[in-house]
Amino acid sequence: MPSMNIQASVKFDKQFWNRIGVWAVREIRVRTQKGKDRNEKRFPAYDPDYAELKRRGFTRLTKRTGAKGTKYKAYSGISLERQTSPPNFMLTRKTMNDLRIRLVTDQFVDIGWGGEAGGVVDAHEERGKYKVAGFSDKEQNRIVKMVGDEVERNWNTHVKNVIINVGKK
Repeated sequence: MPSMNIQASVKFDKQFWNRIGVWAVREIRVRTQKGKDRNEKRFPAYDPDYAELKRRGFTRLTKRTGAKGTKYKAYSGISLERQTSPPNFMLTRKTMNDLRIRLVTDQFVDIGWGGEAGGVVDAHEERGKYKVAGFSDKEQNRIVKMVGDEVERNWNTHVKNVIINVGKK
């Protein structure tokens, strides 16, 4: 009876894993911008003082009273993102912009954050406040479907004339 190596008939390439990685990075960014964590739960509300600072772009005003009356001087802040409701884990956009594909091979894709942004994500994970790393059940199911579709495509392309006999020899 002829044998077949199923593993050898299913081939993944770098382009396939890169497509998965691009999709995954985009999904995490979109979900986070909507104010949801990896469990599809809304981020907790910002502290009121923090929300007000963010709304103002972290601009600080100083008051000076002189002979000509009261003057206010604004100092530029760091905030590029002013959305406060729902909270979206974005301030300077550096952290989410640093989320990227770090390595692609013909066997896997590695996505994540590095350096300072990685530290920000880790710190929030440890505090349990903003769980942005990882995938929701819906996202995991989509990845499994993408892998399954690729297996089926490869199977149909590389495996020909497979005969399976059911019953006694």
